[in-house]
Order: sequence, then structure tokens, then C-alpha cells
Amino acid sequence: MPRAGLPRGRKRIYLMRHGEVTYQRPEGGTLFSTEVHLTEEGVAQARLMRELLGDVPFDLAVHTGLARTRQTLGLVLEGREVPVQEVHDLRELQAASIDHLSDERLDAEFTYGLERAAEPGARFPGGESFADFKARVVPAFEGLLRRSDWSTALVVAHGGTNAVLLAWVTRGGLAGLSGYLPLAATLENERSAANADVPVFLGHGRSDPVVPYAAGVATRDALRASGYPVEWHEYPMPHSVCMEEIQDLQRWMVRVLGER
Repeated sequence: MPRAGLPRGRKRIYLMRHGEVTYQRPEGGTLFSTEVHLTEEGVAQARLMRELLGDVPFDLAVHTGLARTRQTLGLVLEGREVPVQEVHDLRELQAASIDHLSDERLDAEFTYGLERAAEPGARFPGGESFADFKARVVPAFEGLLRRSDWSTALVVAHGGTNAVLLAWVTRGGLAGLSGYLPLAATLENERSAANADVPVFLGHGRSDPVVPYAAGVATRDALRASGYPVEWHEYPMPHSVCMEEIQDLQRWMVRVLGER
């Protein structure tokens, strides 16, 4: 069913995150830049998607203006004539200046910063509020949906952006890839009957050096113990994604959205 104010007619959007990047300086330490480019692995990921999406008749392609989304889009559509547009408001959640933060503090912000996301005025880390982020991203996406000049679009954006959009569009199901439940100890007191039956997909790499495999397993067990229907998958990979995981997630989404 179309959302209020949106035109009728079938539209299909292929929503992608840009390929892998790294913010690690060669000499050590972390450097966050809007112009960071894809790693060799990121380039390979984009070329793989070019093969997988080669037969899709895109009539619109969107990037966010940042180098990593432009580069990914260019690789996926290499050799094809598709109208390309920049949508600035689909950029990732914006942080404040972090040059003064130590690597340990950065790790803490990125590991635990989302715990405060639902609090009024919460920001990550110290920059754009989570509420403002959603208020920026969703209208930009709605603007695309209201247009009548395309039917099949490729949108290359960011992990946070895509998470917001998928939650807004589907309003059903929760997928966690290489993540964990930081507030497991308070889950029982904070959970709500309104989401007690929300289906959950969890995927984790057995050799993940960032979020240990054991943390993923503990998250699975805690959610199942609280009654959540968890579908668990594990893969022979580090802190990343693989094609098997993408295919498993696709099958889960098709099933869950069909049921809801």
C-alpha cells in the first residue's frame, strides 16, 4: 500500500552501502575523512555487485556526494548509461570534530554511542542528533519516491542511513550484522510488549576481531531467552559481510515482510 502523499505505481529500489573503506592511517591512529576511498576489498565488492546487478534495468542512480559512494556507484554501473544524481541529505550520521579524541575514546564512542540514541538530544559523538539524522534522511528518501521519472533505482549510501531507511520502510524485523547487545543486563526491564514478537536476524563472523564471536552468541542467547524469535547465522569471515550472509538476509527479509 502506498504511503500517504506518495504516487501510486510500482517502484523498485536497490539500496546499497558503499564498499569497504579504512580510516586507519598507515603510520597508526585513526583519520576520519569525507573523501576516504575504497580499499582493494571495497573495489572487489563493488565489482561483484556489478556482476550481480548487470541485468537490472536501472533508470536512476543515486549517491550521497561522498567519494566512497561515488566510487562504488561508478564501479557498479561501469559501462552503462544511467542518469546519476547526488542526494546530499542521504549522507551518513555526522559526528563533531574528533581529532582531539584518543583511539580508546573513539572505540568507546563507536561501541557504546548508540546506547543513548533514543534519549532526547542524543548525538553521535557530539555532532548530529539521532533525531535530526532521521529527520534529514527520511524526507530525502520520500523525495525520491515522489518522483515519476524512474521505476528502478540504485541508491548507494551508508550503513547508518540504510538502517534508518529500512526501519522506516519495513517497520518489521530487526537485522544485526556483526553486532551485539550492549545492554543485555537491562533487557528484561526495558523490553516492551509492543515489540515482543519482532523477528530478529543475526549474522556474525567466527573470526571477527572487532566484535568477538562470543559477544554475538551471547546476544543471540539473551534475545532467545527473552522470547524473541531469533534466526542465527555464522560465517567463516572477520568483521565484514559475505555473499552467503547477504543471501541469507535476503531470504529472511522476503519471508518476514511477507508474513507481516
